[in-house]
Amino acid sequence: MRKGMTGPHDSPVQTFGHYTLTQRTHPVKLDNWKEGASPERRKLIRSKLHVLLATIGTLASVVGICVAINGGLEFNRTKVFIGVGITVVSTIVYISMLFAPSD
Repeated sequence: MRKGMTGPHDSPVQTFGHYTLTQRTHPVKLDNWKEGASPERRKLIRSKLHVLLATIGTLASVVGICVAINGGLEFNRTKVFIGVGITVVSTIVYISMLFAPSD
């Protein structure tokens, strides 16, 4: 223990009340979180999830196109089909995000 620390603690973790920075007495349950969240907060979280899905869909589509081009340059038919498959799946994710209800 470092000099200058006082108290009955053997750990250098600073405590606030009876909680420490590394310990929680009970985890937050999803039902409790939903009850406490205001409609504006829920809408904000949903919009952030939509942006996250759009980003993942776009980046995955770019990866699929790159894999397909790489497979085409190597004359590897399997890589081309995998790249096209990645692009199709990511496009479906992106389009599903666009039509998800945002209540």
